[in-house]
Amino acid sequence: MKTDAIFQMPDINDESAIQTHRNAVLAVFAKYFGNIDEALEEALPKVLNIFRLLDGPVDLAVHAPNTRYLVKQFLSARATPSLEEDIVDIDMQRVSNCGLCAKTPKGTIRILKGTTDGLPKAASEARQKFSTANQMTFRFDPNEKEPKLQNLNLFVLWRMDAEHTYRGMQIALPRRVREDGTIECYWVAEWRSNGEAAAPLPVTHIASDLDEIKALPSREKQNQ
Repeated sequence: MKTDAIFQMPDINDESAIQTHRNAVLAVFAKYFGNIDEALEEALPKVLNIFRLLDGPVDLAVHAPNTRYLVKQFLSARATPSLEEDIVDIDMQRVSNCGLCAKTPKGTIRILKGTTDGLPKAASEARQKFSTANQMTFRFDPNEKEPKLQNLNLFVLWRMDAEHTYRGMQIALPRRVREDGTIECYWVAEWRSNGEAAAPLPVTHIASDLDEIKALPSREKQNQ
């Protein structure tokens, strides 16, 4: 699949098209996802060390902004100039609920704390716009069969267990927002550090944005 094909949204009734699109997106954004994965893996132990140094229990309200700060520092240090002098591969911005927004030449990635129930609701106007932008397509050539996007919006949802240990992340391609604020996705996939495509995951939702800073059960406990 050509790189530009990531901007052509798959037919939601065509499982093969969805898987092909998912694999293409994971391949095109592999460098960015790999950097985010590495940043989180490095950041979470450092945040725990802060609480150990202060000899106090983990406070999630403090844990979240410290994690955001360390991840931002890691990613910003690895930004490299692209062809345009005023464009960088990753331009970090802060978003609500202690998340980060990474702008890349191919699209925008929102990095959020995931939950056992999946994607947070689109409670803010900014997240609603972000979650529906992938359907805002434009036809550059009147002979084109399908209109194309100008860039892609993606969610990275990272997880930690009850011991506040990093447990990986998922990639989600949002499609639209339902009336109750839940976000419907074209696909959700587990990210693997080797870049290998994983099977798509079912999309579920939560009742509140506040759960973005909730610790999750470890993978070992979930498998028991």
